[in-house]
Amino acid sequence: MQESQIARSGTYIGYVSTGANWLIKQQAKKTSQERRIVMPGYRKLGRPTAHRKAMLRNIVTDLFREGRISTTDCRAKEARREAEKLITLAKRGDLHARRQVLAYVYDEDVVTKLFDEIAPKYSERNGGYTRILKLGPRQGDCAEVVFLELV
Repeated sequence: MQESQIARSGTYIGYVSTGANWLIKQQAKKTSQERRIVMPGYRKLGRPTAHRKAMLRNIVTDLFREGRISTTDCRAKEARREAEKLITLAKRGDLHARRQVLAYVYDEDVVTKLFDEIAPKYSERNGGYTRILKLGPRQGDCAEVVFLELV
């Protein structure tokens, strides 16, 4: 096996010259630098999956019920994703969309409000149904607190 083949394969077989050994180390450095870290498409929020999903469902239900809620920045950004998807479903207005929203939102009265009052208000708007207003750090743990509200 020649030195270039050893360098490409990344394996060390027996004795090789100093130049080939240096080349193998450089190749190993290059692959570790080019390695791409893939992050999940959502925030984990420091909770197990079931707890996180239930918490987000509660936040979204309260947002539709009240119109404006106060929460932390990370939670608001995750809840905004879900709320905007549900408003888009409600804009369709058919039975299948209603059942999909009922599978996510806990309260049937909130679903009725979403379909009858909230969704028609956004019929001309393509996305951007919510707004996040920063309030500042929370007293106890200095977490960034925000208002999440419907536009």
